[in-house]
Amino acid sequence: KKAEILIGREQFDELNTALEQAKMYVSTYPECNIDNSELKKLELKYQSILQFYSMYNLIGEKLYEKGYKEAIKLYIELMNYYTSKDLVQYNITFISLENFILKQKLQDLTFETATYYLEGVNPELSLLYLKIFDDQGGDPKKSKKLLLIVAKKLAKKDDAIGIPINEALGKYEYNNSWFGTFRVAYLKNRVIK
Repeated sequence: KKAEILIGREQFDELNTALEQAKMYVSTYPECNIDNSELKKLELKYQSILQFYSMYNLIGEKLYEKGYKEAIKLYIELMNYYTSKDLVQYNITFISLENFILKQKLQDLTFETATYYLEGVNPELSLLYLKIFDDQGGDPKKSKKLLLIVAKKLAKKDDAIGIPINEALGKYEYNNSWFGTFRVAYLKNRVIK
């Protein structure tokens, strides 16, 4: 019962401590009539939650160390872990990567996320994070090179699938000065038929 209360409050440190204390108590006082197998069942039941918490803490450490690229990879792994272990059943608060980035308000993290997705061959998500970077007041000079590469990749991709230029540009449109730079680079790399 205590474990469920601690999970509900998202006090995972205390959950781990409570399990460790229970194990120590059972080994110190074998006459206490606490079934060791029940304790093992509890450990197995909450192992995925403790692993989730451990991974989440590692992300915090990476952010503190400014290891943004590693933090992004870990966050994506954590999202997959959260889903695969069905941790939603425990009502653990967990937000999307986009909301995580918005909440952190770290321009370097946002820029690194745009770079990460471009390297991962997802220019659409890279463009999304470049827009967030701009909304956060990021330096357009810093993002220009990446923006040009994103525009080129999107143009080639759209060309390959035959999406009309105006439709594609409407999808990518963004009300800011750097959209003009994106638009020029995009059009330069589209093969007009």
